[in-house]
Amino acid sequence: MGLFRVSLSIANRREAGDPDGEAIFGDIKTIGSDVTKRITSVKHAKVLKFDLETHRHSQAEEIVLGLAKEKRLFIPQVNEISIKTKQVGYLTYGELKKMKKVDSNVKA
Repeated sequence: MGLFRVSLSIANRREAGDPDGEAIFGDIKTIGSDVTKRITSVKHAKVLKFDLETHRHSQAEEIVLGLAKEKRLFIPQVNEISIKTKQVGYLTYGELKKMKKVDSNVKA
């Protein structure tokens, strides 16, 4: 079993507008340096990071997407989402055994 970090990025769709991104872009443009002249747009988004213990990369993504839909963390008509997942660790056999022991002691 592995430890996975799933980053869920939620941003407004282009059609919905992005007032926060536009405000940040306006502030950056007032600086007027050579670097800021190269910036053509800024998009504001929120990123939720979840750490999960699962067997597979795809399973971690499925869990987070299911939770995001169930808890309405985004509005499909207004927001676009992107998801990135990386494995950040492994559980040892002893840790796994300890978890199973704890799980078996929990009463439903």
